Amino acid sequence: MSKETFLQIINFLNNKNVQFEHLTHEHVHSSEDAAKIRGNSLNQAAKAIVLKVKLKVEKKQDPTTTSAKAHYENNYNENHDENNYNDNHGENNYKNNQNYNHEENNYKIIQVVVPGHRRIDLKSLKTLLNLKSAELASPEEVLEKTGCTIGSVPPFGKLFGLDTYADSSLFENETIFFSAGTHNDSIKIKSKDYLAALKPEVINVSSSSLK
Repeated sequence: MSKETFLQIINFLNNKNVQFEHLTHEHVHSSEDAAKIRGNSLNQAAKAIVLKVKLKVEKKQDPTTTSAKAHYENNYNENHDENNYNDNHGENNYKNNQNYNHEENNYKIIQVVVPGHRRIDLKSLKTLLNLKSAELASPEEVLEKTGCTIGSVPPFGKLFGLDTYADSSLFENETIFFSAGTHNDSIKIKSKDYLAALKPEVINVSSSSLK
């Protein structure tokens, strides 16, 4: 848990002149437990989920490859000898560089916020954000990126430098509740004030209610 994160949230909201209520309670680990102890409905809980996603890579030509191809074509037209291309740049090198990308570096960590009674539809998320893959971040990755342990992460991804998305169904509630960086602290806030202050990208990526 991170009291530092809690203080960051409080300072952020105060600086934005946002009205909120700070709630303290017993140690909780899930949205369900937190809702019970806070006395709010599960759909009012803003569940902040940290995901590890991999972006799709469009196949792009390396500019040097384009130059190599042009050089090859010029030499071939002038000399009618395809061996000139091999002498100048190497045909294998040209072929290997045609699909120029850095796929191994395309992972990133994002945050998606959904109501506590719903789950992320990963298929919809991948389609919407043009992702190759999406999975839950590991507890170690969550801690590294947010300074919080799972179950205490607030829906304040932008404070951690994370792209943040919020499901539109969250804003059907006038008031929302969320963990504030620890397992013992929560915030009660108007959903419209959260939206105005944090400015997450609002999308439709949640699926049916949890059982």
